Amino acid sequence: MDHRASDIAATQPLPGTASTGVTSADRDVLDIALALADAAHSATSLGAALSRVGTLLQAHLGTRGMVRLRMEGWNGENALVRPWGETTTGGMDHIDVSSLGTVHGDDAPIGWAITRQAAVVCDLPGSAHAEAHAWRPRRVHRAIAVPVAVDGVPLAVLEMYDPVRQPAQLTQLLELARIQLCAAAQREANKARIATNTEHLGRLALVASRIASGVAITDRRGAIEWFNRALLDLTGWTSERVKGATLCELLALDDASRACVPELGSQFERGQAFRIEYEASRPSSAGRQSYWGEIDAIQMLDETEHRSQFVCLFTDITERKQRERQREMEREFLEALMENLPMSLFVIEPGTLRIVATNRYAELEFGLRRSDVIGRTVSETLGKSVLELALPSMQEAIDKHTTVERDFQW
Repeated sequence: MDHRASDIAATQPLPGTASTGVTSADRDVLDIALALADAAHSATSLGAALSRVGTLLQAHLGTRGMVRLRMEGWNGENALVRPWGETTTGGMDHIDVSSLGTVHGDDAPIGWAITRQAAVVCDLPGSAHAEAHAWRPRRVHRAIAVPVAVDGVPLAVLEMYDPVRQPAQLTQLLELARIQLCAAAQREANKARIATNTEHLGRLALVASRIASGVAITDRRGAIEWFNRALLDLTGWTSERVKGATLCELLALDDASRACVPELGSQFERGQAFRIEYEASRPSSAGRQSYWGEIDAIQMLDETEHRSQFVCLFTDITERKQRERQREMEREFLEALMENLPMSLFVIEPGTLRIVATNRYAELEFGLRRSDVIGRTVSETLGKSVLELALPSMQEAIDKHTTVERDFQW
């Protein structure tokens, strides 16, 4: 019992000695730190966060003034600085030209804070320097600057003057304020980016909804991020299948379109605009319907997220391919007919009078070889006398766009 009593007594603080627990100063620092975090986090804008955090620091440090400054055009050496204007109802930021100033990287304390990306507390060297800027009060001896940046780009500075109290944890407290303000600035930038993306997507959706062609927006690998209803109607793909899939994966599902997948994948890897045709099939009331499609892909740079995307326009070119096939068949038929006609035929280019085609009967009748004739003029092949006899009739046929039949001897 005596031993236990002595152990308990040994753990109690001796009369007249201080406790080793948290002091009132520590509690004050903890309270202000929590208040700073809450003020920055609950603010709806960077301007509001600067005001709330600045007011708390001003009360805690006993500074005789505080100003919010907006930084613009920092190029690594200097920037334009002006007091943070209040936005009017119309969304315009009022600018007082007389309060504009330029800050260099070696100017204390703002230039130092921007360059170091850290809060700075320093004495100002002389009254002339202290009064160099329109926003700064007269006869400032000591100043505090807390910089705010997003992605290394300075946006704002909180400047305070002549603090009465400078606790031992001042550096840590100012760093906490800087981190919280930077977080508020990042949130505001993210909101602006989301709003811009939403606006762009809204415009794109409006345009895409009014065109008959299918539209798909993909990343640089070809993974679909957005598509319109016309794409589903053209290809026969379902919305569930399209979401998150790449164009190569979708085209590989069809035996007819699988042949174009390697070329399509290579085009995406090159990262340049391209156009590619493909043959595929889609569901119809009669089963599967074959069709021809064309993908016209344009590369687009998303400046807000610094990444490239492709806007792919899908067009049904089945009728065009059918017309091309019809013309090809007609050409083949005419060539076969011309080749087997029991008379000599020469196809001549009107402008240069060069022979572009002939048939087998002409080779036999005139003792010519087709390889020696193609590309040569009529006079080079048959002689000038033949050209002089035939040229009037040829010219008449060209001018009147009709068939002219003449007999002559040579």
